[in-house]
Amino acid sequence: MKKIDIVIVGAGGFGKFYVDECFDGESRELVNVVGVVEPYPESCPRMQEIIERKIPVYSNLEEFYRDNEARLAAIATPIGFHTEQIIYCMQHGSDVLCEKPLCADEADIQKIAETEKKTGKTLTVGYQWSTSKAILDAKKDIISGIYGKPKLLKTLTLWPRDEKYFSRSTGWAGKIYDKDGRPVYDSIANNACAHYLHNLFFMLGKSMNTSLMPDSVYAELARVNNIENFDTAVIKCGFPAGADAWFITSHATAETVDPVLLYEFEKGKILLVNNSIGAPEENHMDSYINGEIIGILNDGRVIRYGIPDNGGNCRKLALCAKRIMGEKSYFCGTEGASVQTRVINYIQKNFDIMQVHRVKKTDGFKVAEGMGAVLCKLYSEPKKGELINFIEKEDKNERK
Repeated sequence: MKKIDIVIVGAGGFGKFYVDECFDGESRELVNVVGVVEPYPESCPRMQEIIERKIPVYSNLEEFYRDNEARLAAIATPIGFHTEQIIYCMQHGSDVLCEKPLCADEADIQKIAETEKKTGKTLTVGYQWSTSKAILDAKKDIISGIYGKPKLLKTLTLWPRDEKYFSRSTGWAGKIYDKDGRPVYDSIANNACAHYLHNLFFMLGKSMNTSLMPDSVYAELARVNNIENFDTAVIKCGFPAGADAWFITSHATAETVDPVLLYEFEKGKILLVNNSIGAPEENHMDSYINGEIIGILNDGRVIRYGIPDNGGNCRKLALCAKRIMGEKSYFCGTEGASVQTRVINYIQKNFDIMQVHRVKKTDGFKVAEGMGAVLCKLYSEPKKGELINFIEKEDKNERK
């Protein structure tokens, strides 16, 4: 079997996982790395090994494509570069796997779609849950109708991040716009926890490769850390036929709660098991494995779908390579990923970011004490205004 030639675009930051996958993972038998595009080689932990393997390193895409070709381009660069790099790689003959999100500006969605159509190349957006067997099997059952119509979907993640995380780049981390005024929209909802917001849309998609666009969006956004954008969010999306979806998340709580979800339907529910201390009681299922997706039908049947994170961050790379080789598979492409971009754009343009003033700093972490409990309660009893009320109350206490 002939390997697929691949260029890795961005080998530092998250891009190191693509390097790891190509050298050590399932993809090592499928791809041949013919180039690495990385303007800051020192940011890649395995750069010395890349050099020792005699893989050429380029400072930009133009340098690489001047004398080279690649059947697949794996892009792991800041959000603001996605559109131009996706289009450039496709125009130069490469199918593309690009890290989430699709792009920053919804105006670019059509440009990407038109390039895809014109070049005949495919784009996969790197929401790894959307390539997970557990997620896809659950989605198949949703589409088949065994769960009935959706009623309420909700997801919660509390992942504290320190000041080092927010200062990892002055050009885009935590930014709304870059220095040239272009949208970046880097936030907890569009970066670290984007997978879980996107999953709300993806699981309701009418087909395996699509997502469902909400017909109403409401958001409460807050900022604890010294950034331009928000690090805490409560987002409610309303869908046709009356289903609501809640996305609740923060980088600024004293508590850590790994992702949980509970999707309720007419004939049953789907949940992500989390037996950890502090996780919502609804997701405690002692007889099942932490991180496992299970379906519980009203008639008593239980379906164990597995752990969506099995296979690591970059198994999606192997799936892309196999698809190029002719293997059929479901994936999240331009259409499936565009809903997230549209929703993020709407939120950023229509909702203010509340500044949290009553903050405690410990070991480089800024936290709003008490906010984690509020968000966990909100997960159990979703309703508008809880985050706003908490912040207003804390600000009043701060002024006393």
